[in-house]
Amino acid sequence: MTTKTTTTQDSIAPLRIPSRPVAVEAAAQEVRARVTYRSRRTGTDQTVTGTVVDCVHSDTADDDQYTLHLETDEGHTVFACPTLRNVVSKTSRTTRLGRLLAIDPVGDGE
Repeated sequence: MTTKTTTTQDSIAPLRIPSRPVAVEAAAQEVRARVTYRSRRTGTDQTVTGTVVDCVHSDTADDDQYTLHLETDEGHTVFACPTLRNVVSKTSRTTRLGRLLAIDPVGDGE
């Protein structure tokens, strides 16, 4: 999975996200990925690792307009939305975890 790096004026670190076509392919192949976000509760960087199971988007969407669905190793569903820079967890209700920093592929042995 190839990622592009973009920087926004309010970010401390550059945002690394795959383009929509890459994210769609990652979901089709059920690629393992790591989502990094800044926790809204603690203010610290957190990571969650799992399998990309879906990429929801419009056919007319820009390259960063999609929502990536990740099934975590702990059995939770996490949604990462590059456009809104949000990461949310879906359990019995949806909980905003924090501000999206990166979506990176996870290699074998990681």
